[in-house]
Amino acid sequence: MHKFSSILDYQQDALSPDIWNPRQQMRMGIKSFILSSLDGLFDSLHIEGKTEFVSDILIGSSLATYFYKDDSDLDIKVVVDLEKFRFYNPHFSTFSDEDLLEFLINVGRENVWTTAVIPGTMHPMDFYFYSIGEINPLNLIKYDSLYSCKNDEWIKEPKKLPE
Repeated sequence: MHKFSSILDYQQDALSPDIWNPRQQMRMGIKSFILSSLDGLFDSLHIEGKTEFVSDILIGSSLATYFYKDDSDLDIKVVVDLEKFRFYNPHFSTFSDEDLLEFLINVGRENVWTTAVIPGTMHPMDFYFYSIGEINPLNLIKYDSLYSCKNDEWIKEPKKLPE
């Protein structure tokens, strides 16, 4: 796994225009590419019910802050209702929650659909999978900012540091 950005990145004047529009919402083309990539992953694995078990797709990454580089990766956190996942995909019924999430993360890190660079940018995607139980207010504190693709809004808005 490669890390493309760090806390040592310089503060930018604005959020990445590659990802965000001037109103600080995700560009529709970027969101469409993320959704298509996720669909491609699930289709390639013959996983059913994705519209039912994907609870949200969150962006919590240096690209959701003012501290990014031209080649920073875009961390995409897919929130999965594991019970619904198993309902639609009973062949995973013997997987523990941890094993199922680990499976999704591992195949997401190897699949051509979820390892692509976002078109028109130098930003590779980096998919993570979380259960609904892992996404609670206490666990969200650790993110500098967090964007909900489902609601097209910030859960935690990015902040600039005083210069």
